[in-house]
Amino acid sequence: MIGDRERGQAGGHNACPPAPDAALTATPLLLIVCSSLLHAGWNLIAKRMSAAGGAPAVWAYSLVTVAIYLPALLVIAPGEVAALVQANGTVALAVLASALLHTAYAVLLQRGYRSGDLSVVYPVARGAAPLLTTCGAVLLLGERPGPAALAGALLVAAGAFWLGGGRAMLSAATRRPGVGWGLLIATFIAAYTVVDAWAVAGLAVGALLLDTAGNLLRLAILTPVALRAPASLRLLWTRYRWHVLAIGAISPLSYILFLLALKHAPVHASAPARELSLLFGALLGTLVLREGRPLERMSGAALIAAGVALLARG
Repeated sequence: MIGDRERGQAGGHNACPPAPDAALTATPLLLIVCSSLLHAGWNLIAKRMSAAGGAPAVWAYSLVTVAIYLPALLVIAPGEVAALVQANGTVALAVLASALLHTAYAVLLQRGYRSGDLSVVYPVARGAAPLLTTCGAVLLLGERPGPAALAGALLVAAGAFWLGGGRAMLSAATRRPGVGWGLLIATFIAAYTVVDAWAVAGLAVGALLLDTAGNLLRLAILTPVALRAPASLRLLWTRYRWHVLAIGAISPLSYILFLLALKHAPVHASAPARELSLLFGALLGTLVLREGRPLERMSGAALIAAGVALLARG
C-alpha cells in the first residue's frame, strides 16, 4: 500500500495533510461538478479538431498550457517550485509517472477520437475508468469503499455503458473501434488518477504544481515528435488555432479543480463522481454534434446522477 509512509514528505512539507472525508461533502462535490463541465467542453473541442489530432495536437495545446500556467505557478506558489527542486526521489518519481501517464492518455485520446464517435469513445473511457480507479484505490491506496460507494460506482459505469449505446454499442461493427479505444484510454485514466491522488493527498504536492510540472515534461517529451510533423503543425495553426488555445487554457483548469477535490475526498468517491462529465458530454454530443439517441442519453444520465448521489452519501 502506498501513501502512508510517504505522507507529507513533498519537499518542504513536513506536516501531514488532513485525511480525506469518507464521502463527498459540498466543497469537493462543487469542485468536481465544475471540473466535469470544463472536461466535457474541452473534449468536445478535441473531437472537432481530431482530423489534426495525435502528438502534434497534444504538443500544441501543451505549449499553450505552459505559457499560461507556468507564469501563474511562479507568481502564486514560488515556494512549491523551490520545494520540488529539493524534493526527495519519491516526489520526483510521482511527478514523472504522472507526466508520462498523462502524455500517453492525451495522445491516445486524440487517436481514439479519429477512430470512433465522441458518443462511444468518451462514455466507454469515462465509464470504465471509475471501476478501474476504485480497484487501484483499494489495492494501492488502502481505501475501503462502503456498499453505497461501490453501488454508486457501478451505477455510473452502467450509465456510461447505456450512453454509449448499450449492447448495440458492442455489436455494431462501426462502433467497435471506439469501444476498444475507450477501454484503453480508461486504463490510463485510472492509472494517472491513482498516481495523482497519491501525490496530492499522500505526498502533499500542490495541485497547480503537479499539473504544470506534468505539462512541462509532456511538452519536452513530445517536442521531437511534433517538430517532425511540420504539415500537421501548419494545419493546427491555420485551421484549428482557436481550438488549440481553448484546450490549452481549459483542460488544465478542469484537472486542477479535480486534484483539489482529491485533497478532501477519497479517490473511490471522487473519480466516479467526476463522470458527471459524461452527462454534459452526452448533452453536447446530442445538441452540438447531432449524434442522436436523446432518450437513451437521458436514461444513461439518470443512472449517472443516481450513482453520484450514492457516492455523496458514502
